Amino acid sequence: MENRVLRYFLAIVSEGNLTSAAKLLHITQPTLSRQIKELEEELSVTLFNRKGKYMELTREGYYLANKARDIITLVDQTTSSIKHKEVYGEVSIGMAESKSIKQIAKAMRAVREEQDQVYFDTFSGNAEQILEKIDNGVIDFGVIVEPY
Repeated sequence: MENRVLRYFLAIVSEGNLTSAAKLLHITQPTLSRQIKELEEELSVTLFNRKGKYMELTREGYYLANKARDIITLVDQTTSSIKHKEVYGEVSIGMAESKSIKQIAKAMRAVREEQDQVYFDTFSGNAEQILEKIDNGVIDFGVIVEPY
């Protein structure tokens, strides 16, 4: 799945039909239609119910639209940060209490000294809690001690 195709998909969502979205994107309607068909085939779902010229999102389409907005925002922010040589944001780390915390704290301090707009949010918990938070997208990564 390419971010270009996600932008195409979001243009259709925004415009409500292929013709208007194609004009907005400065591409032909058949090209746009083919890209969306290939996206649906790649994902093995139907993203739109076609009602004449109008395109209505399916349940899967709503889900993808929400995720695609987040993905495109992240891509745009990352691109902008790199172009402007700025690194910023918050990193959430879950850790089981262990000797590794000392090394992680040193690494966090080194990053903060070099990139003053990067912030760290830490969570202390057991392996099960940390893995659950990773699965739910609450933290970016976790450090657990084996055996789990």
